[in-house]
Amino acid sequence: MELRKLLYRYDEAAELLSLSVQSIRRLVDAGELDRVYVAGREPRITQESILDYVKRKKRQNGSALHPT
Repeated sequence: MELRKLLYRYDEAAELLSLSVQSIRRLVDAGELDRVYVAGREPRITQESILDYVKRKKRQNGSALHPT
């Protein structure tokens, strides 16, 4: 998975992971994804936490995720 940005909006992270925005919110609330606040903007999901999440899922499931 090649990510081109350091920070992603919730809707962008949802698209990358083939999840709903609500699922992204739940993952953030559960500490599975890290969010940062950029001055005056909605929170963003870090590239590093997206990649870490995919790696954890690969290990747990024994398979790769292929987001579109």
